[in-house]
Amino acid sequence: MKNRTEAYNSIYLPYTEKYLGDKVLQNILVTGAHGGGVEVEVERHENLNYEHMFHYENKPDYKSHKIDDKEIEDFTKHSVIQDNIFSPKEPIESVNLIFFDGQWFSDNEEGYIPRNLIKNITNGILRVLDSGFKNNKLGIIVVVYADSIGFDWWKEEDSEKYEGVDLPFYLLKQKYGNYKTRDYFYKKCPFDSDGHIHGTSLSGVVFYE
Repeated sequence: MKNRTEAYNSIYLPYTEKYLGDKVLQNILVTGAHGGGVEVEVERHENLNYEHMFHYENKPDYKSHKIDDKEIEDFTKHSVIQDNIFSPKEPIESVNLIFFDGQWFSDNEEGYIPRNLIKNITNGILRVLDSGFKNNKLGIIVVVYADSIGFDWWKEEDSEKYEGVDLPFYLLKQKYGNYKTRDYFYKKCPFDSDGHIHGTSLSGVVFYE
């Protein structure tokens, strides 16, 4: 059984390589810079040729200068933003790839709660896309979403009815403004963590003008 990074990559990398592997990209947006997040995303995208990667961090106690205490080559290509990737205060322009991750944390007796998922999430995503298409040389944005809480195993008492939180990609498959969508997918993604089987799901869609 693969670990979470391996499980993600087995789906994520072929999908992104299909559309972006031979192109010069502008900006990439990824979720989460706490712990090993920066290093993981640098390694995950090492085969892509991009100008800059923005790592969104939503933990209020995060200190941007404490990035794992590890050296990242060419760190000028990476920025950590303490903001919500689903509804940022200032969305980034010229984006070709977005890896949304639903960050869930066990903060209380009620179990896991969404830290960065928001109400009216479709509106938030459309703001991100609208900005991403500004000065977009390729006229394409590849979007992948990971529901990190999983679809069954994180809530054992609710294992038969809990299905995680899915982004409204059934809506995003429609045509929006001056750009359209293609190649939508949804896949369950089980992984091993310390000998326990957990799961999540990945879904994605390609936006183009």
